[in-house]
Amino acid sequence: MIKKIKKSAIIFLLTTLFGCSTNQPANDFNNAKKNSSNTKILLSKLEASGYSCAESEMKENEARYFSQKSQEAKKYTCTKSKSGILCVDYLFIDIFSVKNKVIGGNGQVAPQCP
Repeated sequence: MIKKIKKSAIIFLLTTLFGCSTNQPANDFNNAKKNSSNTKILLSKLEASGYSCAESEMKENEARYFSQKSQEAKKYTCTKSKSGILCVDYLFIDIFSVKNKVIGGNGQVAPQCP
């Protein structure tokens, strides 16, 4: 048990120092979506936690997916950077919305290290 706690503490310290926040965008998306699937509310929650959000163009495969389902979807991308001692993490969240209701999203981290 103590080894597990020490290992967790070391991993937390290293991720804080080096800037490797692997699950943060997904967690941020899920936390913002907890109480509401309204797109505007979700975007405002993400912006309140430091993200910059804007409507963005869909990739070809995303547009094809929604057109096959006869849905007029909008895509929003939220970005945020988080600095560690050695690296900067760029956090991205893509949000898909139909009629102002969030129907999906995904997040990723792009670390940039010298």
